[in-house]
Amino acid sequence: MAIYFKPFEELFAPEYQSNYIDADGNITVGLHTYSVFIEYTMQERQVIFQVCEKYLPWEITQEQEQWERTMYMYQFIIKSPSPFPYSEYKLRIITEVKSNKTFACNIGRVALTIGNDKITDEFQSHIKFKFWDEDELTLEKTGLKGDSVLTNDKVSLEFSALGMDWYKDGNDLKWIFRLKSKPLTNTYSLQLGGNWQDFNFWYQTPFINPEKYISEQDGEEWLKIGSKSRPHRVDGSYAVYHKTKKHHITGQKNYRTGKVLHIYVPKATDSIGKSAWCELHIENGVYTVTIPQAFLDTAVYPVTINDTLGDESGAGGSTDTMSAQELQSFYIGDMPQAGTLDSISVYDSDISAVAGVIFGLYSGNAGVPATFIMKTTATTKPGGAQYHTGTAGSEVLGNGLEMYPAIATQNNSDIQINFDITGGFWRGIEASSYDVPDPPPAWDFSETDEQVSAYITYAPTGAPAGNAAIMTTNTGFWGATF
Repeated sequence: MAIYFKPFEELFAPEYQSNYIDADGNITVGLHTYSVFIEYTMQERQVIFQVCEKYLPWEITQEQEQWERTMYMYQFIIKSPSPFPYSEYKLRIITEVKSNKTFACNIGRVALTIGNDKITDEFQSHIKFKFWDEDELTLEKTGLKGDSVLTNDKVSLEFSALGMDWYKDGNDLKWIFRLKSKPLTNTYSLQLGGNWQDFNFWYQTPFINPEKYISEQDGEEWLKIGSKSRPHRVDGSYAVYHKTKKHHITGQKNYRTGKVLHIYVPKATDSIGKSAWCELHIENGVYTVTIPQAFLDTAVYPVTINDTLGDESGAGGSTDTMSAQELQSFYIGDMPQAGTLDSISVYDSDISAVAGVIFGLYSGNAGVPATFIMKTTATTKPGGAQYHTGTAGSEVLGNGLEMYPAIATQNNSDIQINFDITGGFWRGIEASSYDVPDPPPAWDFSETDEQVSAYITYAPTGAPAGNAAIMTTNTGFWGATF
């Protein structure tokens, strides 16, 4: 790695400097302007921008980065409010980058660090997720540390009987365990850290005797039982929600539903392609994976186990297909304060556009919808897996009301709504309605502990116009870029 600083007044010959001098003879780019040129490797690139931001916290312009042979080259201009000892800053930047034993990136609203950023002398098998710049969740394979290698955006750590890799796969983070020979035990554990006690880890109860099929959309194996479907890797997985943070007040952080991650069931695969699903168990701050012993006994080594953390859709891991001319309503929690209703949104995984969709809202009593509040006119739901919104009419919502959004379909088209299995939620279904009636119907049947991906948007009472808040039940967010 190398860094070069050059004060502006030394950078150009006088005839070129005139391009940056105004009519009064002032240098328009500032008297304390410096050209900076840095050379660095791919591994150093993981932290170079963070370190530069730390030590050069001024305006940066005319940025250019290029790759040539084995090195990155990054050029930019900085404007400092006063002269600074750039030789000293150069030493600080080089020292910190060279001593780095972590790999960091932003993941949408989430910050991810591979390696322990509190340890500077060696790389540790440790990952950290930081949500909303406030909450941290870490996972560590205790005691495993050494010299990491970065190859083609994959971080690796090697030992005699075990190898580990960390890399992005779509919108997921993969933590791969590579067993080079048959292990002494068929289990391994990771230790949770950060403020993990502030999160609920909701177990996604496996389907009983489901039908199996391969999805045409993603090529994954899916499971189906009745109208409900899910990817096989969701069966026995964990949906992670913050215990208290789940709303949005304009001008403050948007916690959405508080869903931050989905931790999928790992799958073990041997060197000839034979595979088996593992068992995942999270309790008391310990994340434990159990590999079927019969698989290990007959496997051709090496064996890989793909621990996967992510959230591919930003919604619940399971779906329920609403039949044509069906009404559903679902509890999303109590109003945290009085407000004015702006809109209702429901996540739908169906890729087709559907006409004749009606959104509505009930308030509840004793755990079921009891009072009609509003409904929209019939609208066409656009195609694509996303949140679809119906605009409300500024209805007044009281503090503490039990809130039950509703959705009905008029036409002969199905809608796939997303949900997770969590505690304390209710969902009612009426199979012969194509409206949101007043009063609520007598429900044909209901489900418990299914949290549908739906939310209401509202403005708190007394808030300025346009100051909306969002109260949601299920929206996690995930993405990764190395």
